[in-house]
Amino acid sequence: MGDIYIGKSYNYFYGETDNLKIIPKALAETNGITALGDNELVGGEYTLGIVEGFIMNPDNSDTYFKFTQAHILNKLLPGN
Repeated sequence: MGDIYIGKSYNYFYGETDNLKIIPKALAETNGITALGDNELVGGEYTLGIVEGFIMNPDNSDTYFKFTQAHILNKLLPGN
């Protein structure tokens, strides 16, 4: 007879995003950032740019598990 391992884990969603951000027009021009034009903001020094981002958000569905020691050693661990 072996040990039984019981646990709980959390699930997360993650991915890439496109964010609208107010940035200096010169920064957009020199770094290849997609700008939406300079008519939107007063003065023309700034523009709305599309900047890449990353999001990570927890999910409400927790995951519970239980495994025997034999299952962990013989099935889950690589090389066994």
